[in-house]
Amino acid sequence: MLITGGTSGIGRATAVAFAEQGANVVIAGRRETQGTESVALVKKAGGNGLFVCTDVTREEEIAALVARTVEHFGQLDFAFNNAGVAGEAGAGIANTGEVFDHIMDTNVRSVSFGMKHQIPAILQSGAGAIVKMLRFLDSDQTPALQSTLPASSRSSVSRNRWRSSSRPKVCESMQFVRRSSKRT
Repeated sequence: MLITGGTSGIGRATAVAFAEQGANVVIAGRRETQGTESVALVKKAGGNGLFVCTDVTREEEIAALVARTVEHFGQLDFAFNNAGVAGEAGAGIANTGEVFDHIMDTNVRSVSFGMKHQIPAILQSGAGAIVKMLRFLDSDQTPALQSTLPASSRSSVSRNRWRSSSRPKVCESMQFVRRSSKRT
């Protein structure tokens, strides 16, 4: 299993949940210290982990991440494209073009590039799945910023709203992990 944005929050919780089922987990993110901490939690939960420092806005780093995953664990069966940003909360219409570009690069382009490299690896494994996490702002954010973030996630198939008080739940797709010994 490969998780972008696995250094904290929902990504880290997902990594641990899959590790509890015995999965091999590759955690991708920009923050090395938090990545190392996530891998330690994966190992403590019973899985095998690997951290790959990755900037998902750079296609060559995503390609290297997928290649490293296959090299280290032999295959890729599941990818969770969880990395995402919300911009500068409260700034609203004061956000710059650079902030907008960063949101789109992280939330849209990274998923497209991720799938470009993940799909061939998953097909070589025989079967698998790719999940994209959507990000929505809470209602107390400015209207201009609220419209930017959902627009950056329109390429996804489904929508889920996560609140800071909600705990990520492991979905039924976890069942495939139980049917095999060690899946990546």
